Amino acid sequence: MQKKSLQSLADKGRSPKLASENLEVPIKRQRELDVLYSAARSLVGIEIKSASTYHPGFKNALAGFHAKLAPLSRRYVVYNGQSLSFSDGVQALRFDEVAGIFQAPLAPAP
Repeated sequence: MQKKSLQSLADKGRSPKLASENLEVPIKRQRELDVLYSAARSLVGIEIKSASTYHPGFKNALAGFHAKLAPLSRRYVVYNGQSLSFSDGVQALRFDEVAGIFQAPLAPAP
């Protein structure tokens, strides 16, 4: 697995706030979400895309975070297309429906 030190990334002007010679980040295995919302001891993951056509890869970060890092009580993809619900619990919402994410009651993650 290829790793780059945070210092080398900072030296290239990519992330000066994270500079440290002692930390390493695995490049291919990062699990990053656009928004991680916490309330009532539950986590909600939100992935934001600018596309108007849904693509199955939009859920990859949500699935990886949920499986490998921390269970998410709800998972959303926000994009510019039609609302969709999936059997794995992920919901795809139009950008103008985002307020509903923060108004729905949260249940603890399994």
